[in-house]
Amino acid sequence: MEQPSPPVAEPDLVTALGYLCLGSRLKRLGERMQAGVALVLAERGHEVQPAQLPLLMALHLDGAMTVNALSERVGISQPAVSRALSALEALGMIDAAKGGRDKRQRSISLTPTARTIMTGLEQQLFPAVERAVAGLCSDASADFLSELAGIEQGLATRPLDARIVATLAEAGIAEHPLDRAAWHALAGPQAAYAIASSQAASANAGPLALCFHPDIGPLAAPRDHSRQAIAALAGLAPEEGVLATILARPMDLPPSVEITRCSPAVQMVMDVPPAAFDHPDIVPLIDADAAEMRALAELTEPGPFASRTHELGQFWGIREGGRIIAMAGERMRLPGYGEVSAVCVHPDARGRGLGALMTRKAAAHVGAQGLVPFLHCYADNAAAIATYERVGFRVRSEMIITMFRKAQH
Repeated sequence: MEQPSPPVAEPDLVTALGYLCLGSRLKRLGERMQAGVALVLAERGHEVQPAQLPLLMALHLDGAMTVNALSERVGISQPAVSRALSALEALGMIDAAKGGRDKRQRSISLTPTARTIMTGLEQQLFPAVERAVAGLCSDASADFLSELAGIEQGLATRPLDARIVATLAEAGIAEHPLDRAAWHALAGPQAAYAIASSQAASANAGPLALCFHPDIGPLAAPRDHSRQAIAALAGLAPEEGVLATILARPMDLPPSVEITRCSPAVQMVMDVPPAAFDHPDIVPLIDADAAEMRALAELTEPGPFASRTHELGQFWGIREGGRIIAMAGERMRLPGYGEVSAVCVHPDARGRGLGALMTRKAAAHVGAQGLVPFLHCYADNAAAIATYERVGFRVRSEMIITMFRKAQH
């Protein structure tokens, strides 16, 4: 008697959705493979995680490196590298040389213990892992690794977000307003503070670029990422000082301006409406406090803060010994969203949780107005990102902060 064929297993949803969930499928595959390596590492008494091994291997092969160099070497974003290095430092696997305000330029090196561990893994475990994975992939295309490299090269040439945005544009679907928050603020609720470019998209379409009045701050934005809009943005650069953009996509500025800083950042949002929050030490700051607010911002460098930045929204502070030692407030406002900004604590008062208190107060005030709180943070500021996450923010998108000025000929 003929035996019935075994039932054919239905593909899971991630597999069935094909290219739509390719990233999720690859991530799931990677997690399964890393879980196997993690078990082998744990059985041999190692606390290091598989995702940390590329960083350790780079330091093992190349010696001491900066965070910037490590990020480029392994092709991982700076926020992810910074978080992994914090964990490795806690395990005693790396030394991070102190000095300077720019944490991206710290010199990272393996500890003697880590060098011994990496030498042992390189000689014994890594060859076994490589052979096991090669065997697993034996039924795949003979050029499987080259095919993966082709996908990676395609993303390097044109990132997926740019491809998605282009596809949405072709379909007439708008980008997320927070991808160009400054534009939507200046073209909307904060139009009274805007300076417009002389160039217009068309007779009736309005300006191609906008920036805040210099007394408010240097933030600016193009109408879109067209060549004409970027040129109009460059034309807004003042004779003295800089303009700054916070965008989800890179832009190719014309030679009429020069970039003074280009840094990766993260944009964070608070999805759950914040509860009302108050603290007996927190007081509203007023116009009379403007000079002191600016002095604290210039000392701690949370971001640009000009003589009239405080006019954009309510700011809050904590005073001690007659001086402001902590501050936070509101900067950009666009339909549906309000930005928490200028979160800063005097160096003499750090380590007391004041940054979290100020963030909670400012976010609660934004939420009470029916707006979704959001904020920006340099990607390498792992401590600040962790504080914002504890308060209730999550990373929505990686961003690029670009500061530029008129070209100095």
